[in-house]
Amino acid sequence: MSKETKQPGANIWKKVALVQAQVERIPKNGYNGHHGYHYATESDVIEGIRKMINDAGLAFFSNITEFRQEGKIAWVLVEFYLVDTETGEQVKSCYWGSGQDPGDKGIYKAYSGAMKYFLMKNFMIPTGDDPENDIRTDKDSEKKGQLNSKPGNNGRKNRNKPNSEQLNRIKELSAELGYSSEELQNIAVSLGIKDGKSMGKQQAGQLIKRLEEELEESIAF
Repeated sequence: MSKETKQPGANIWKKVALVQAQVERIPKNGYNGHHGYHYATESDVIEGIRKMINDAGLAFFSNITEFRQEGKIAWVLVEFYLVDTETGEQVKSCYWGSGQDPGDKGIYKAYSGAMKYFLMKNFMIPTGDDPENDIRTDKDSEKKGQLNSKPGNNGRKNRNKPNSEQLNRIKELSAELGYSSEELQNIAVSLGIKDGKSMGKQQAGQLIKRLEEELEESIAF
């Protein structure tokens, strides 16, 4: 994600801060029947914040600037603009989105994903989801690691590595989505993960979250 501003001023940032202060937890109306959990859809996020953005005097629009297809995964680079309707000040953010679909809906899923993350991250929208809480055994694994590891840097590094449950979950989701190792690597890179060796426990949680959302989108469409 990259961000730049055009003629920015204090007024537009005050309006963004106003929306951030008002927004509350977004309901999760999406349901993944395969894995049995609820999640916030793009519609949930938009409906939860649209009126606040309008009331604050902000206009919002977007533009797809790049599209590519890599196997079953569609990638789009989307420019998002927030405009102060009183002063004309603009803030532009660029987000990559990815979507997987055996038909022709990959680009729409990719765009929806980029839209959802732009709104959630820029307006600090809570959904109650925490990548570190997706793996229920993390705390137990850390306790075992503390007991089995010797004091020092090596023990701390080992405890920061993904546990076996996380790695198995990543493999399972990748197989369900039909991703090749190269496609999985591209998604990991988009999350700032350089390679499997450097991936930490929290990053593994984020990757699992992204793959689960990809699976949710493929089921929902």
